[in-house]
Amino acid sequence: GCVVRLAAREDVDWIMKIADDMGWKPGCGDEEAYWAADNTGFYVGELNGQIISSVALVKYGSSFANVGFYAVAEPYREKGLGYGLKTFQTGMDSLPEGCNVTLDCKLVKERMYERSGFKRTWTTTRRLVSVSTAVSTFRDHSPSFGVVIKPVQEISFDKICRYDTECFQKPRQPLFLEKWITLPGRKS
Repeated sequence: GCVVRLAAREDVDWIMKIADDMGWKPGCGDEEAYWAADNTGFYVGELNGQIISSVALVKYGSSFANVGFYAVAEPYREKGLGYGLKTFQTGMDSLPEGCNVTLDCKLVKERMYERSGFKRTWTTTRRLVSVSTAVSTFRDHSPSFGVVIKPVQEISFDKICRYDTECFQKPRQPLFLEKWITLPGRKS
């Protein structure tokens, strides 16, 4: 049967590839920030020594975690074999008692997550736009809101952490934020 284990760093490449294959569009290098935040939160399911499923439950302290990268390889998907569910449940069982857990999912998967106790709190829409277009549009409209755009290097890291905690509702590890805002090919 399917054997679930903690993922090694080299397994994360498989996780990112299947996420991309499924159309999730993970950001280039996102896994580095998540791995830095919690390298004990990634799980893979193996069948006969081959990875067939994954889940990441990245913990931000002992009271908050985010689920992501829950995937099953195409040949094993939607067949009722339970390989993905076993991987998901192993990850969920690893969380501290009373830990709050969030996730983003496609609307077609909402009922599946409801069966695991999740409830919708909001709906998001993904949009694809170039950074230059977004920044110029924001700059054109931001003066009326008193907003000033600055490179992240001009802001103290402590202030960034405080702001992130206000927006995220829970403090995230400074190592996660440091990685997140300095990943190659990004502007923050």
